[in-house]
Amino acid sequence: WELNDFLLNDWRKKLKSINFQAAIMVESGEALDSACYKWWKKCDYNKDNIVLELIDVLHFKLGELYYLSKKDREIQLENFVYGAQIKVNQDETALLTELGRKQGMFELAKCFVFYKVNFDDIYKIYMAKYTLNKFRKANGYKEGSYIKDWKGKEDNYWVMQFKDNYDINKNFSKKLYKEIEEFYQENVLNKNKGEINE
Repeated sequence: WELNDFLLNDWRKKLKSINFQAAIMVESGEALDSACYKWWKKCDYNKDNIVLELIDVLHFKLGELYYLSKKDREIQLENFVYGAQIKVNQDETALLTELGRKQGMFELAKCFVFYKVNFDDIYKIYMAKYTLNKFRKANGYKEGSYIKDWKGKEDNYWVMQFKDNYDINKNFSKKLYKEIEEFYQENVLNKNKGEINE
């Protein structure tokens, strides 16, 4: 719950289960966007971003579990483990749409299987996105002053590249945060200053 505490004080009282469900629906839709479900327009398929959106779904799903009974939480987590062990025969669009509709841990696990993301990958990507979210908050994301476009690509893209520079250990988040901070300063803030001065 640490990230929830960091992002919103007293979230347990201020948020309800429906807030997390709405977020899951949106993140599932963003995954669909990156999977190019729109047959009527050009799209650049982006598997890395799909996986990041699934990590966001996982974060919000874990947040929603707080509101369930202990028994229901255990069932959801068991469903996740079960879903991670089955063979997935669904079409990509159907899989992501089902996730958005049913919003279960079972459906989420099937998506991770489809994209060949194992438990170690999930943990590392989750921690990378956690670190980015901490950085975003510290740099004005909620206030609207944060710049999400870094050298023509979203910050998500860069964090997916940076994460592979480090082994997952107790210093992972600290080292990754430092690299994100240095890159942002040099390639985003300094670049914007230069453009303003010109």
